[in-house]
Amino acid sequence: MQLVMAWRQKQLTDFGKTLGVLVPAAVLAACTFFGQFWAIAEYSRYSIRGASELSKPGENAGSGLSKEYAFDHSNGIAEPLTLVIPNVFGGASGDFMVNDQKSETYRALVSSGNNELANQLASYTSAYWGPQSLTAPYYAGAAIVLCFLIGLAFADRPYVAWLGGLALLGIMLSWGSHFSSFNYFLFDYLPGYNKFRSVTFALVITLFCLPLLGALGIEKILGTALTPVQQRKLWYVLGGSLGVVFILAITGGWGSFLRSEEYQLPDWFRRALAADREALFTADAWRSFWLMGIPAGLLALAVKNMVKPVYFFIALVVITIGDHLSLDSRY
Repeated sequence: MQLVMAWRQKQLTDFGKTLGVLVPAAVLAACTFFGQFWAIAEYSRYSIRGASELSKPGENAGSGLSKEYAFDHSNGIAEPLTLVIPNVFGGASGDFMVNDQKSETYRALVSSGNNELANQLASYTSAYWGPQSLTAPYYAGAAIVLCFLIGLAFADRPYVAWLGGLALLGIMLSWGSHFSSFNYFLFDYLPGYNKFRSVTFALVITLFCLPLLGALGIEKILGTALTPVQQRKLWYVLGGSLGVVFILAITGGWGSFLRSEEYQLPDWFRRALAADREALFTADAWRSFWLMGIPAGLLALAVKNMVKPVYFFIALVVITIGDHLSLDSRY
């Protein structure tokens, strides 16, 4: 991207000088992890990531994980929404509603009068109702996502292109088997990609891009005087972002809040379980709405010169730190 820009602006010499500094720096940075890289490369051949000595006749005994194993933990298409609403699919698979005596599920099991059945159903009370067997939400922060959306609208186009593209790439990779046409191709042909245990780790790419592009967007807004057209654009971004989360909060989300294998369970149990999961979704949707609404309001006031920008930055830092500390305490 920068090479194309440098060529168009006839600044290839400056680009070459910059590259001459960055490439050695990148090599030095990689060398600091040389020991770890070497150990992984040396020992992975003896693990399930290496070639198998046992294979069925006619079966390819190549190195790397099997496709089924590697894509066992794949995000559902809507699951990246946990970046802004952590409990959009109930939270972590290890959280069980039966452990909460205030939950509808717990009360339903106690009221069933059948201890043997209640003990059997207790294993089905996971708060998580997404497609994965074992997971916890990847959460970026509601305020950070809001800033990212502002960055998409206001940051310089070259930054939007590569940061927005990388953020989308991380999400696409995390879909795994749910976007098989793309991810199976990478698994078959991208060197080293078949060594990863969980494709959802790719969301770290997205988590890197969100705050960076958000910071560039906020800098653009508060660093220059916005025209009336740009102000309207900002109101659309803020209003649209808050509007979507508000609608999700008041409607209680979508779907049945049940996994496919749970439809065989008793009706009274399914109703209680779905009610608890919907309550988790709604509570976190309202939480994200306020975490986005407060900085959005302060940013609007700062743009109108009604408050100093420093108050927006203080609120953003405090909200983001408090948000993550609060969420981290759940796990």
